[in-house]
Amino acid sequence: MMKISAKVSTLSPDPVHIEREACITQCLEETDCFLVFSKSNDLCIKYNYSSASYIVVTKTEASERSVVAFKTDLPENSCPGSLESISFTGTINSKRYRWDATETGWFMTNVCPEDWKLLERPNSVTICVRSFFKGERTTTWKMAKEFCEQYYWKLTGIETKEEAKALGFDGIVWTGGYCNGTCEDYILVDGYSTKAYVGNLQKLPHPEQCITYSNGDTMNFPCTEAIDGAVCGFQMQQTLD
Repeated sequence: MMKISAKVSTLSPDPVHIEREACITQCLEETDCFLVFSKSNDLCIKYNYSSASYIVVTKTEASERSVVAFKTDLPENSCPGSLESISFTGTINSKRYRWDATETGWFMTNVCPEDWKLLERPNSVTICVRSFFKGERTTTWKMAKEFCEQYYWKLTGIETKEEAKALGFDGIVWTGGYCNGTCEDYILVDGYSTKAYVGNLQKLPHPEQCITYSNGDTMNFPCTEAIDGAVCGFQMQQTLD
């Protein structure tokens, strides 16, 4: 683990009160953990690649006592001479990730957990998505949105028929598109999808309609309908201001 004076901006898990060095050691030993952020010796946040939406690291002055510990791949476990000599890449469960340099620090890209699908969009947005299928027909659109958000993911929109075909999920699950009113246009709630693809558009009397996904295509349903699950996702690369 390489430590630097920095802070983290992200959709964060809850901090844990634990001594800093112990927290770093735990992260080093845990397969899923790749970064630790600490504001003091008794406040630690560990980030797992399977739950992080995006990570932006900004360098700070040492006087702020904010420390970030990266997990990176170093040749032959050698100690780097400087930050500039580190490639800031890593491997977790055969998945590669990379820290790209910015003017003020780094941001993390190229992490997609096992059992998730990688979607690269023309507008340079790369996302990871996964269908959570329960097979119980108990989940409304609101419940699906809350399910994704409790893990710091987003109920994700599907933009094109090609994306829908690429997902290959079974069952019927909610996506991140909804409308309220005439339903001429659908709103996407994930923050990284720009348009909603509705392959099988039904004429419904309901003022609130949401988009489902099933077997390679999408369809509009009443948002209060109880179906099987949700398409959750997160953006792998966050555009910096």
